[in-house]
Amino acid sequence: MTKAMADAMTQATSILEPFVAATRGAIPEDAGPLRHPGGCSGPGDMLNLPASTPGSTVSGELWLHNHTGVDLDGVLLSAGPLVSAGGTSLDHTAVSFDPTGVIVLPDRSSRGVLVVVNLPDTITPGTYRGIVVAGGMEDMWMNLVVPILAPR
Repeated sequence: MTKAMADAMTQATSILEPFVAATRGAIPEDAGPLRHPGGCSGPGDMLNLPASTPGSTVSGELWLHNHTGVDLDGVLLSAGPLVSAGGTSLDHTAVSFDPTGVIVLPDRSSRGVLVVVNLPDTITPGTYRGIVVAGGMEDMWMNLVVPILAPR
């Protein structure tokens, strides 16, 4: 790892640590995806993926709901890095979505999106937390939690 990469990881960890500390233990690990009355995946929602081990792939489904009164034709999901309480991070490129690319969400419609996280063999066990953002849906984001167990 280059010094620039290490510095970037340190900076990302310092930015995300207050978020991690604030959310730790706030919602039970088995709570599953939460929904708020407006129906849109967004602030306060959480996607808890099943516990997995290094070298595996884990996935879960989030739902996008459009109750805005207009069609949304430019929704693009992205994820930031996932960070453990110990400061270990998993790069955002480990997270992918199906469907990929821009999602069209007509008014008064909903659609499921598969969130897939590829865990490297070398990842340190722990609970990793990050954020999924829905670009094109103002103020819509979701907490993503990925528990990683020690290999057996």
